[in-house]
Amino acid sequence: MAAVGLLYRTPTKHCQMALQSVHVEARCVDLCSSVRLTQRYANPTADTLDTIYVFPVDSRSAVSGFEVEIDGVVSKAVVMEKAAARSTYTSALAAGSTAQLLEQVRGDVFTMSVGNVRPGSITTIHITYVADMAIEGDGVLFFLPSFVAPRYAPLGTARVPAGDSDAAPGGLSLDLVVAMSSDVLSVESQADGVAITAHPPQSHTPRVWAAEFSGRVMHLDKDVVIKVVTKQPHAPRCIVELNPETGTVAGVVTLAPQLAFKKHGGRELIFMVDRSGSMQGQSIQWAKRALHLFFRSLPEDCYVNIVGFGSSHEPLWPASVRYTDRAMDRATRCIMALAADLGGTEICAPLRAMLPQPKIHGYERQLFVLTDGQVANAAETIAVVQRAISACPTTRVFALGLGHGASHELVERIAQAGHGTAAFCVAEETLREKVIEQLNQALQPSLTDVTVEWEGAIGAPPTYSVAPRPSTPPPAETAEQAAGLLEAFSPPSVGSLLRFTEVGADGPGNPAKKEEKKLFGLATAPFVPPPVHSGERFLSYCMVPKGGKPPVAVRVTAMSPAGPLDVRIEVTPADVVQGTLVHTLAAKALIADLERGRSWLHRGTGSTAAAPLRAVHREMVRLGTTFSLASRCTSFVAVQAASSLESMHHRIDVAPQPMQNATSRMASSVDINLACASYSKGGGSCCGGGPPPSSRPPRTQPPVRAAVPKGRAVDPASRAAQTSRLDQLVQLQSSAGFFTVSAELCALAGCGLNDLRTQAALVGDDSRVLATAVALTIMAALLPDLKKLWVLIERKALAWLANASRDTANALRIAKRLVVVA
Repeated sequence: MAAVGLLYRTPTKHCQMALQSVHVEARCVDLCSSVRLTQRYANPTADTLDTIYVFPVDSRSAVSGFEVEIDGVVSKAVVMEKAAARSTYTSALAAGSTAQLLEQVRGDVFTMSVGNVRPGSITTIHITYVADMAIEGDGVLFFLPSFVAPRYAPLGTARVPAGDSDAAPGGLSLDLVVAMSSDVLSVESQADGVAITAHPPQSHTPRVWAAEFSGRVMHLDKDVVIKVVTKQPHAPRCIVELNPETGTVAGVVTLAPQLAFKKHGGRELIFMVDRSGSMQGQSIQWAKRALHLFFRSLPEDCYVNIVGFGSSHEPLWPASVRYTDRAMDRATRCIMALAADLGGTEICAPLRAMLPQPKIHGYERQLFVLTDGQVANAAETIAVVQRAISACPTTRVFALGLGHGASHELVERIAQAGHGTAAFCVAEETLREKVIEQLNQALQPSLTDVTVEWEGAIGAPPTYSVAPRPSTPPPAETAEQAAGLLEAFSPPSVGSLLRFTEVGADGPGNPAKKEEKKLFGLATAPFVPPPVHSGERFLSYCMVPKGGKPPVAVRVTAMSPAGPLDVRIEVTPADVVQGTLVHTLAAKALIADLERGRSWLHRGTGSTAAAPLRAVHREMVRLGTTFSLASRCTSFVAVQAASSLESMHHRIDVAPQPMQNATSRMASSVDINLACASYSKGGGSCCGGGPPPSSRPPRTQPPVRAAVPKGRAVDPASRAAQTSRLDQLVQLQSSAGFFTVSAELCALAGCGLNDLRTQAALVGDDSRVLATAVALTIMAALLPDLKKLWVLIERKALAWLANASRDTANALRIAKRLVVVA
């Protein structure tokens, strides 16, 4: 495992400094989060150690604050252009001053040279980062990375040196407060061995909960994933944030649409599984289980292939083959024999080989990448996917990260570039659900041609756009570029984008009013909205300069196979807040657009190479220095300061604000850190200004352990028994969807083989009809807690049954009598 945290150099490697304690303060508002991490290290040796600091973040995150405290002396970092930051750092060292430089070395890894640490010295690192959170099922995920996984580097590329890992004797503590747009039902840990206690704080509504670890968490060898389940997880929300210091306005809209369409064409499904050495152990076993479930859940009309990759790649078939019983049997044997035996991880070559293959007429290509994400050439990999999607827009790429070491940057950016979705599995019990969820998304068409209109948001052109030089195009053209989104057009809609189920023929719907606006000064990100997937989070930001008007509503329009869908979300008084969190996340999204070559500066070009590189660099520096964000163009540089620590936490007020007119509607409000300062153990700042944990007074309200959200609690033993039965059942289904009369099916149903044969003869000549009905009854009656896992198995069986029998209802009635329900 690659080293992370504060490391010291030796002649041969980097080693971990003694980590004394870690404290995390996190504040989450809907899908926005701000995290302040405090790590305390000691030098127990008799030597002065030359140290560096390595910190991982995923692609949803951005570092926005940094401080170093060595023996009580504080160095507070500021953001500068990368070359200027390095020059400042070098000059400070030459002058004999203490200085630190924090730079981004990969999309998800930052490094900093801390300098010499004397024997016995205590070094405290304070790092703040912001992130937008992912949606999973009926909740959102808070992700806390705790280590950097080893990355294989092809010949000639750099790699973070390996080192030894150690646990913190003082343990890991957590203060998490979540403020959601609907009532919080539970806050649960999804990491094995990491339990949390969650409860609604006093004097707060059920929309605000607090959580901390249950007992001491000693080991830092895995990611922490916490799921927040709410009463209305898929309700749309728009937050409009005023920064009182700058007078600017930032907005964010979030959707999680629930969509279902009739079948539109077939699918070619290619499964690329990582077989590199880093997949040994748990990861390769999870990959095999995922592939088994993928193959057993496929629809009858599709083409399939499996490709193992490592230093080389090995496809099961030279080209995809039709999904039949013979193909499924061969794939099953291949999956059972999979091993992590192909050396290092080289993903570019198999992507280059499989993505450009000739298309099968009438079948859209869906490629799945299963990996632990341990590669160093992530940028090259993502570029390969982008080129393939540009050449064939109907192709989609999905990515599944396996294990705690999966690179979030690689997995998420592959999916983004491939117009697919990303998922991560850090516990075996969540693997099956995520596999079925991704397969469901691949079998459903995505929504394309997405437009986002921020109604009423108008700003002044000179204040936000990049300042033009005399040699640039005329100001009018620059202003047009700076608009980000010049015109928003809503075609006639056939239904709501939030929830739509296609039935019958396409209808014209109610025509929406066409409005044409020039929104000068309004910056939006992502500038090119990505496709929308059912159940997946859709998120869009805007930023309005000082003197502009905030948005009063947001309209999102997208094209579906059934026609255009749209939704209009009004900004309510409860949606108006004060702070800096949404501003910072909006700036992060704008920087990401610039890095990917899909920003307003690249309008009409589609590639970074075709854009004005100086303008791109200048705009990334401006955003980074204005909103204190590290990027590939900006770095944090810290110089010694005698002042005490100041809070770096982003502020946001989620208390309802009165909405007045367009310019004064952002009323002033009490400044509270992320709406949660009133819940701070001991009454201090939510950013660590309160007393240490040992001196804090006890809570006046006893903690309540988070309950399972919706329905009854599921006994682990019962779930394990149901999972085992489901595994046996899916092995009995044919590729066409039917089941046959067999002793194995009777054992699962609890009936005799002769009884099943006798009853099958009464149903008709085809015994498969009753056998399939029995299998459907087993799933519904005996495996109710696993419905998410067998929904595709059921769909395929029902489709076959409807075509094979005119009296499906009678077969199902007989099956219910045969299946023994305990």
